[in-house]
Amino acid sequence: MSQTQKIPVIYVQGFAGGQSGIDSAVMDPFLGFNAGSTHVRIGPDNKPSFYQLESPLLRLMVDEGYQLLVHGSQETYLDAHPEIPAASIWIHRFYDPSASTWGGTPKEFRLEDAAKDLLELIEELRAKAHVDRVHLIAHSMGGLICRCLIQKVLPERGIEPTAYVDKLFTYGTPHGGIAFDLGFGLLERLRDAIGINGAEIFGRERMYQYLTPGATAADEPPDHWDPRAMPADGEPFAFSHRQVFCLIGTAPGDYDVAHGLSSAAVGPRSDGLVQIDNAYVPGAYYAYVHRSHSGRYGLVNSEEGYQNLRRFLFGDLKVDSALVHVQLPEEKNTAWQAEVRLSIRGLQIVMHERTSAQWCPIQLGGDAQPGADGDANRTAGEHLPVREPGQPERRRKPAVRAAPAGALPTRTGQRLPGLPGPHRADGRLRRHPRHRREQRRRGSGAAGRLELHHRRARQRVHAGRPGPGRRGRDERQLGQPRSAAPVHQVAPR
Repeated sequence: MSQTQKIPVIYVQGFAGGQSGIDSAVMDPFLGFNAGSTHVRIGPDNKPSFYQLESPLLRLMVDEGYQLLVHGSQETYLDAHPEIPAASIWIHRFYDPSASTWGGTPKEFRLEDAAKDLLELIEELRAKAHVDRVHLIAHSMGGLICRCLIQKVLPERGIEPTAYVDKLFTYGTPHGGIAFDLGFGLLERLRDAIGINGAEIFGRERMYQYLTPGATAADEPPDHWDPRAMPADGEPFAFSHRQVFCLIGTAPGDYDVAHGLSSAAVGPRSDGLVQIDNAYVPGAYYAYVHRSHSGRYGLVNSEEGYQNLRRFLFGDLKVDSALVHVQLPEEKNTAWQAEVRLSIRGLQIVMHERTSAQWCPIQLGGDAQPGADGDANRTAGEHLPVREPGQPERRRKPAVRAAPAGALPTRTGQRLPGLPGPHRADGRLRRHPRHRREQRRRGSGAAGRLELHHRRARQRVHAGRPGPGRRGRDERQLGQPRSAAPVHQVAPR
């Protein structure tokens, strides 16, 4: 770990919903950053395996020596002390004026106002801690408040964002908005038109207004505008993408808000509320973890989330991995996917995993570029800071390997990119005797294997067997081997 001076950390919470949700949120003094967890799925013999995470708030205090200076009120403490320690944690309580629990008239919540209030807090911390910048940690909508500060509030005042913010870490932030698998766009249009509980802030038009300098309530985004994009290096008021980390959840089945209706509407490629494709800033660091948007298996109160947070803010080693010297066959109407898992030696969790069963494999081929030798396909590297601060280098590189002979291709049209538990420990496919008989009847060639796999997929769907997001796939055991699953060939319908 580099021995640089610690700087203040500010946590920004997510969306609370309507008035009742806001009133409930403000009752928590630390707005969820103090939430811990005990659940790590189930262990052997169907027995619970407990893994206690004290909370990211407490862990930062224990591991990194940060202080929590509330003493009854953050504002009172700041007003009463001309100087504060730089290694301190602060909570941006932007919902307090909008709560009805104080006995006054609630103020209408506006995201832009929350971003301006965040700037006032940063300016006070800079002056009293004698630092130039702060770290921002945000959950869900909190990341959009931080981006509003970085992309709109500061540039409109002629201030470079890098002068105030050092790093931005987001948990499950809908950088691309919130979209639904159902309704063919009708649900999004209805939400944006009516503004139910203020949820229109996750629509494209509102996002353009609070993420674009100079934009007003009357402005509409151009057709090419991508809400996920932040100004690139070289552009005016740019904030380097290397200073942003996005933690992406892939477990919608564990998000039980509205009795599971939310995750059903958003779809399987999500954390239950935010779709995977909308949960990151293009060009930023990222990690995929099998956690839901919130709850007992949530992103913020997870060991996976904390380990990625700590390494991004304070780590001093970065590992770039790439799949090289692999020549993929050029076959018509065929795409290729790879799966990867990354675990740090000594930790009992997987810090990063992209699997077809979790609807987030690495797509190979389409945008792969030839290697330096001219004959090797490359895929984008997985970028993760991996060294535990203050510890010597001890890492396990992510393994990505080609599928063994006999591996079955999958068909994307089935919407089943991976069946639960199809591989043995060595990466080869398990086959039930009945399946082998079917394969012999249909032939041993590629066509026969393809038909066999599709039949098995249909049988699982009709029989109601566990699919992506269900318990049958989610079982994890503490200390189990972390090995990469094979590359899958995907033949579109």
